[in-house]
Amino acid sequence: MKPFLLVSTRGEEEALDSEYQAYLRASGLERDELQLAEFDLLGLPPIEPKDYAGVFVAGSPYGGASDDLYVSQTQQDVRAELSDLFTQLLEAGTPLLATGTAMTVLGEVLGATVSATNAEFAELVDIELTDEGKKDPVLSESPAVFIAYANHSEAIDELPEGSVRLARSLYAPIQIVRHGENVYATQFNPELDAGLISSKAQAFEDAGDTGFGDVEALVAAGRYTSGTHAAASVIKGFARHFKEGA
Repeated sequence: MKPFLLVSTRGEEEALDSEYQAYLRASGLERDELQLAEFDLLGLPPIEPKDYAGVFVAGSPYGGASDDLYVSQTQQDVRAELSDLFTQLLEAGTPLLATGTAMTVLGEVLGATVSATNAEFAELVDIELTDEGKKDPVLSESPAVFIAYANHSEAIDELPEGSVRLARSLYAPIQIVRHGENVYATQFNPELDAGLISSKAQAFEDAGDTGFGDVEALVAAGRYTSGTHAAASVIKGFARHFKEGA
């Protein structure tokens, strides 16, 4: 059986390891079933899309809408490599789940406009499945409404041609999208345990911080949890559905 692949843009070793562990827990896959490809000074290693049952492309700090005059060369390089990777995966027909910022880069590859109109800043949001979402096989075990962690400065403004909206939130009308039959994207981070992030946020508030405080600390905390929270069902459903079809 073909393995799955996690593509990560995290530069720090600790963050990279915690992200991999989070996807293992959320997907229910074993280590030999989930390989890892990471960016280094030379970029991504060569990837053969047809070698994998499915590919997860995790979120990153590198957005898709900012003008290149205002971003670092590293950010430009990551965006370019992700665009190339998405083009390869789409051409090969390999199942794909892009999460967080990766969704905006994928959206641009598919022809969507990306802007800050529907940004969400470090908050817990209610994700509501649409009628199409409730019928989707990947989301068959996801609740009709569940809490997820969102933190994005940009989002796609409209559905790309050939895509279907599967979920929404109050301030971001496109939270989960399916393109064709096997390409999925979430604007939120489904690997993060929203319950733990909520408790940490409450702790900050109790200490006198009315905001979310150190967002990176909250994200890191979410990555060290069990992976059984409702948002993780998107990752688990993707792995289950395409593992069966591999």
